[in-house]
Amino acid sequence: MAEINIRTSVTEADHIIKGEKRFIFRDLSIRVGYDDTLTFTAYKYKKPTRHPIESKKYKVTYISTEAPIEKGFKVIGFESKMQ
Repeated sequence: MAEINIRTSVTEADHIIKGEKRFIFRDLSIRVGYDDTLTFTAYKYKKPTRHPIESKKYKVTYISTEAPIEKGFKVIGFESKMQ
């Protein structure tokens, strides 16, 4: 079990927190079934910025390494963990 913090843009964070986006493309060492938790930090102008997503945790539900966009990148599906 690991907690993995992911940098994201404010726009992407807005979509994630509203439930409009439930997947990301990232180059991470992560697997389904290991109870890994995703947390996000929103960045604006290359600096961290306060965003409601900071208080949320997400459970990994899907990983795909088939037909990656770029070597090493994965599609990572997730859902909100109840807090």
